[in-house]
Amino acid sequence: MPDIFEDFFNKFDKNTSDYYNLIKLDPGFQIIFDINHAIKINSSFSDVLNLFESYEKGAGDKLKKFIDDAEIKYNLAVKCLMYQPGVSFFELFQKDVIKNLRKMSLFSSYRKLVAKHFTNPFLRNILEFPVLFLGSSPKDTPALYSLMAFSGLKQGTYYPIGSFSRCLTNIRFV
Repeated sequence: MPDIFEDFFNKFDKNTSDYYNLIKLDPGFQIIFDINHAIKINSSFSDVLNLFESYEKGAGDKLKKFIDDAEIKYNLAVKCLMYQPGVSFFELFQKDVIKNLRKMSLFSSYRKLVAKHFTNPFLRNILEFPVLFLGSSPKDTPALYSLMAFSGLKQGTYYPIGSFSRCLTNIRFV
């Protein structure tokens, strides 16, 4: 999510490039299902669409729709929720959030959302994988978090040259 870091640094009149440089990984990541089956997720979204299509007929188009919907959630979350402290339900009472409440999918599980679009277990696992970073399971995570699939599959996976710890030692917001 390089755009989020750029926005954060800009709030302090800083540029991320003064502290670190990112490279887009290709493949972005790989999921190993067992000793005989692994799937690499390329950095090109068109490659990802083709991959999904190769596992399930029509899945490329379904993924495009799924990710378009996830991008709406991502943009709303970044615009309206990211800098909220998360201490009150009333933080959700914002014009754009209320207007798009149905699209936010706050009251449905992520697992149900994925299952609604895909039947292939490998594709479901690819889409459910990112929410594990939240420390939750897909069945207990709100469908809002499809925004992570948007980031991972369409924006791509990035790595700071020199490692995360090296970047952190360079940052001083005084």
